[in-house]
Amino acid sequence: MRNMRLPEWLQIGIAIIGVWVGYSQLDQLNEEQRWKNYSELNARYADFYQALPREVLVAATDNFVKATPETKRVIRQYFDLYSEEFWLYKEGRIPESMWTQRINNGVAINLAEYPALISGYRYWKTKGAFQHPADFRVEVEKLIAEVCRNQPKLEPCRLPL
Repeated sequence: MRNMRLPEWLQIGIAIIGVWVGYSQLDQLNEEQRWKNYSELNARYADFYQALPREVLVAATDNFVKATPETKRVIRQYFDLYSEEFWLYKEGRIPESMWTQRINNGVAINLAEYPALISGYRYWKTKGAFQHPADFRVEVEKLIAEVCRNQPKLEPCRLPL
């Protein structure tokens, strides 16, 4: 190291700066992609909410087997979208703050506001849905338990899991 001349030190310094700049740009691109993922999912939720059947908005549909095919489809679609977000979050592809402050909190609010989501989740779960990602069901059931603890009189909360 003592025999290195100034140009060699300069080359090493430039290389270190180049690696740092490259890493910083990659980190920035990853953060932009996380926000893009979140924004795209937000747009899909907006479309979803516009298409909600009246049955979801007004009924708990405790006997979900009798729900309309459209209601069954929409509720399956809701949890498919949520599981996609959950997977993206677990993979670090959605910003942490968006997951904790908006997404997961929003699902808890939706479960309380639209009890048909709880009934529908349980219906589809018995059909074998929502196996991926592996701990997705645990996440949903934790939110349902929280909603039912806070609002035990909700129709689906009075039914056994």
